[in-house]
Amino acid sequence: MAKRTEIDDPKINALKEMVLFLDSHVGMSYNDLMTYAHDNDKTDWLDTVRSPKYRAMIAQCAREKRQIDDVPYTNSLIDSLNARVEARDEYRERNPKWFMENND
Repeated sequence: MAKRTEIDDPKINALKEMVLFLDSHVGMSYNDLMTYAHDNDKTDWLDTVRSPKYRAMIAQCAREKRQIDDVPYTNSLIDSLNARVEARDEYRERNPKWFMENND
């Protein structure tokens, strides 16, 4: 079996996709990004952020992007957390098997 290169790594590809998404949106937080991923069934994104390494990278990208744009977040922390939890719960109802396979 051939060794998988970084180019073939689905987590790297999902990370690139998330960074491009962040670049095209102003004032988006990590929580907003995860809400979007759950709402739009972005399983590859959700699989990627299960890794602490990738989760930290994308969270840092979101913080830096907001600071570069020099704008406040689009919503308050409590609102973004509530939206994220609600989106996660709705995703769990739609995809219970994904949560069972990933022990969440």
